Amino acid sequence: YSEGAKVFDEKFDPVFDDAFKKVLEMHRTIYKDGLIPPDVFTQLGESVPNFATGQHTYMIVHEYDQKVFNTPATSQIAGAAKNFIMPGKTRSTFVWTAVYQMGAKPVDEARVWNLMQFFGGKAKDGQYHVAKRWALEFGLGTPYKEVIESPEVQKSFGAWKDMKIATQQLETATTRDVAKTMWFPEWDWYMMGEAQDYIRGQGSTDELVDKLQKKAAEVKQLYPE
Repeated sequence: YSEGAKVFDEKFDPVFDDAFKKVLEMHRTIYKDGLIPPDVFTQLGESVPNFATGQHTYMIVHEYDQKVFNTPATSQIAGAAKNFIMPGKTRSTFVWTAVYQMGAKPVDEARVWNLMQFFGGKAKDGQYHVAKRWALEFGLGTPYKEVIESPEVQKSFGAWKDMKIATQQLETATTRDVAKTMWFPEWDWYMMGEAQDYIRGQGSTDELVDKLQKKAAEVKQLYPE
């Protein structure tokens, strides 16, 4: 999104345009030129602690990972890791959130719903117990202003990230609405494998785009809206 690529339009049809191709080619180039570790595709879980050693300069991460970077107990560069606005044409980035889901036929719908409310929302006592704990202990964001704007969370977040810059980035961030479709996870999984092969040097940009377009058409047929 930082280069203005839509990826999917409002109807969730692929928009694999020049901006999209530019991003693919950029990642292929930085891999080829050795600007990122060659094991980046197979050691995902080690990337955050690796950056915390101070051996690297720049990394795109989940925002809460900056808490790891700036905590002395988990990082050798505590206090030195700074967040900044995403570079690129639009300066936008991807914003998302995880969800709690309830099965279609729970044994006890009321109890399951109450549990979901406790974990994902406001408990019966009017408090956001889990959301606040996630925020304070792990730096996770939340859509609830009551949590984010509480003095306790503001103080905690301000200790490991620049709050002004974080707010600016949120204002320009882009949601991935296509993720709400039934077919997207299957396409996304396929895309990641094909994109990794491409970045390693297999095939051309146009060949990859053609594969991704065909896969999108295929999975949309499997899961009609």
